[in-house]
Order: sequence, then C-alpha cells, then structure tokens
Amino acid sequence: MNEQGPILEDDQSPDLKTKRKKFFTSTRVMKIICIFAILITIAVYSTTQIHVDKVIIKPGTAEIVSNAISVNNVTTYKSEGSFRFLTVYVSEKRPTVAEYLKAKYLGGYNAILPWEEVNGKFSVDQVAELNKAMMKASQNTASVVALNAIGCNVIEQGTGAIVALIQKKSAAENNLKLGDAIIEIEGKPIITGKDVVTVIGTHKPGDKVSLIIERGKKKTKKTLTITLGKRPDKKTTGFLGISAVTRDQEFNFPIDIAINPGAVSGPSAGLAFTLTIIDQLTKGDLTGGKVVAVTGEIALDGTVSKVGGVEQKAVAARRAGAKVMLVPKGELKEARKHSGPMKVFEVSNISQAIEVLEQSGGVPLEQMQSCPSS
Repeated sequence: MNEQGPILEDDQSPDLKTKRKKFFTSTRVMKIICIFAILITIAVYSTTQIHVDKVIIKPGTAEIVSNAISVNNVTTYKSEGSFRFLTVYVSEKRPTVAEYLKAKYLGGYNAILPWEEVNGKFSVDQVAELNKAMMKASQNTASVVALNAIGCNVIEQGTGAIVALIQKKSAAENNLKLGDAIIEIEGKPIITGKDVVTVIGTHKPGDKVSLIIERGKKKTKKTLTITLGKRPDKKTTGFLGISAVTRDQEFNFPIDIAINPGAVSGPSAGLAFTLTIIDQLTKGDLTGGKVVAVTGEIALDGTVSKVGGVEQKAVAARRAGAKVMLVPKGELKEARKHSGPMKVFEVSNISQAIEVLEQSGGVPLEQMQSCPSS
C-alpha cells in the first residue's frame, strides 16, 4: 500500500503564495505612488495656481536722472557727478504661493506686504492708471519747484482737485470716491489740489464742511457735508484724508522742460527730478562730482513726502555705486538697514536737500536775480 503525503490546497501552494505576495506588494506600491502623485499634483497646483493677498517688493534700478530730462532754449550746465532716481519692482498681480515662498525664503532684500496696505481696494488697472497720473503730476511739480528755487515764478492753474487717494478710516472714506473732482469747499473755489490742503487746514477736527464735487463722466454736481477728522501730524488741524491732484493742470513755464522716465510710474522720483533741473540750470555741481541717489515725492510748496520701498531702493543705490542717498524725513532708519558705507540723509523739503548736498561737497546754490531766458 502506497502512502501519500498530505495534499496541499491551491491557496497553500508555495509558488502561488509567493506570486500573491508579490502581487499585493506591487499593488500597495502602486497605491502609494498614486497617492504621492496626487499629493504632488495638489502641491504643484496650489503653489502655481493659487494666489495670495500679498505684494512683493524687490530692489529695482538706479537710473541717471539727466538722461530723462531735457531743458531747451536756455544755457545749461553739465555735472561731473549724477543724480539717480530709484525704482523698485512691485508685483502688479497677486503672487502665487510659489512666488510668495520664493520671495520670502530666497528673496534676500525683498519685502512682502498685505495687498490692501499697498493697493487699497483698487483694481490692478486702477492702480496702474493712478501711478501714471501721479508720475505725470510729479514731473510738473518738479519743474515748478525747481524753477521757483532759482528765481522764476510759476503759477499753477486748473479746474478743480481730483481725488487720487482716500485713506482708510478717514473722513473722506465713505463720502468721496476715487476720481471725484472737488470744485468748492465752504464757498471757496477749489482750483488746484493745493487749494484743498489750504482750505481744510483752516478748520479743526470735528468741523462740518460743505463740499461741492463733480462725479463721473457726466460731471454730476453733488453737495456733501463731511465731518473732519484729526490730521495725524497736527492733531489740532482738521483732516479730510485724501490726496488730490489738479484737474486740467496747466503751468505757464518760462523754460521748456521735458521729462521722460520711460515705463517708470509713481511720484517717488519727484525730488530727484527737481534737483537735477536745478543742477542743469545753475553753475557748479550740486552732486560734488558724486553719484547721489534720491527718492521722495515733491509737493508744490517744496515739501518732501514719504515713499515706499526705501529699504529696497537703498540696495539699488548701493549697487549703483552711490556715495550719498537722500530720503524723506522719517525713512532714514529703513534706508540705513541695507545702505552699507553709503551716507544716507533725511530731508523734509527742497531747501534741506540742497543744504545737505552742499555739506556733502556740492557747490553752493546762488539765488538768481532773474529767471533764465533764451
């Protein structure tokens, strides 16, 4: 009688068990690979397609101002040194997560700010148009301030004050709109943007003032009553909370001055334009033969206002070999963070700027007895 060993069931066959083990192992590997692929796809999509409410500001360039300015029909003077206006690269659209992470961790001197802090509630197109308008206004303002500084008398004319910016939580925020033209305040005609500051400055916080405005393409007239707030730098003075530019602005310039900064927009090159025009129309060299970097918005009364991106502009100035940098008062600390050996000075008006340049080796400016003529 032949004895036969136990018969193995099919699912107990060593070869079959090995095959099944390999099958299930490979299946698990495929599942893991698929999960990783899905996660990677989600991560890539998130970082490249999802946008964040931030603005990225990077160091830009230090442009030679004299290359952008042409003074015609009068005697001009060349300088051994040069003034530079400073730019920054600002993200025009909300950056993707990938762009944000790159700027934050690999950006070096980049700054990242909340979108609304930089652009408010305006659209990308509105911001672009506003910056273009402010650049054009800064060119005219620079020419006026420069000519007045050397003895000319230039008078501004216009047909009202256009609301260019509205500060958050200000008296104007829920009353005025971007683009409104103010033509009268408390019975006083408003001809220029400066007139708004002058008239509002005669009132105190809490005063109710009557404004007549023109709104929209049809210039629909509206009368508004607004309760003024407190001016941040002068608590006893009334504050509307807007920046205004002159509508249909015109100047009777005694000298032909043309400014073409290219694609650069915004008002921050105003002080640089002003100093360069003065330098070209006067003997001597305000720069003292140095590369002088300048940033700051200029007003018609010669005051210099704060601008953005000063830290990044200091980097651009240093890279361009500037020996001296002028910044608006209150922005000295930020500029010095990345200024290196470059000397940085803060100024609050055109007179201070000229004084600083003289102290830094520039030729003193002599007041002319009459405006230059051809």
